[in-house]
Amino acid sequence: MNKVFTSLLAAILIVFCASTSAQSQMAESRPLPAGTTIAAMLDKWVDVRKNKVGDEVIAETTEPVKEDNQIIIPKGSKIIGRVTEAKSRNEGDPNSVLGISFDHAMLKKGGELPLRVTIQAIGPDPSSSGPPPLLSGSKPGDSAGQMNRSSPMGPNADPNTGAPGRPESPGNSAYDQSGGRTASGALTPQCHGVLGIAGLSLAFRPDDASNPLIISQTKNVRLDGRTQLMLRIIEKLRRPE
Repeated sequence: MNKVFTSLLAAILIVFCASTSAQSQMAESRPLPAGTTIAAMLDKWVDVRKNKVGDEVIAETTEPVKEDNQIIIPKGSKIIGRVTEAKSRNEGDPNSVLGISFDHAMLKKGGELPLRVTIQAIGPDPSSSGPPPLLSGSKPGDSAGQMNRSSPMGPNADPNTGAPGRPESPGNSAYDQSGGRTASGALTPQCHGVLGIAGLSLAFRPDDASNPLIISQTKNVRLDGRTQLMLRIIEKLRRPE
């Protein structure tokens, strides 16, 4: 009996390892194209007064990411990044600035996928706020079911903005606050900028059109846990051999 049990356990482990390996190989062989969007939600808060450059930031995918009807990044996978800038307001400068860069996904059932993404949109936890106002001529749910479709919008930095090395002012931010959320308040791939969080905006430095900064001129930047993120892949990457 013990030999039979041992054999069954070994067979189960072999099947599990083969499944994990197959998923990892699929992710490696099917890199996501530029323009693919990833809907995610922060695992915990990020605060410029408490976080420092280099601190890990983790988000969890809220929708599966597909390519040619195959799931490449399952729902519930971790998107891993780091704080790249954390600046509090002070008497000399009223701007508070937070930078976050995500660089790889930890797949839900094992495996790792390198990513080069930009933050396209930010929104509050849908369960903590009321439904968003509808855009003119839209209907509830107009944008539902659009996850992971490529977005045609890209960086549109203002070449006349400010001093070298300084981020653009929120008034001239690279992303317009455009594109509607769903009736439940979820971000869609058509969303750009910060929606539903007062006092925050996305802006680029003049010399970096790929990594937006989260800026506030009225308060210190803090993103609560379960803050929504709409990420967009800006470069197709394969895992190193």
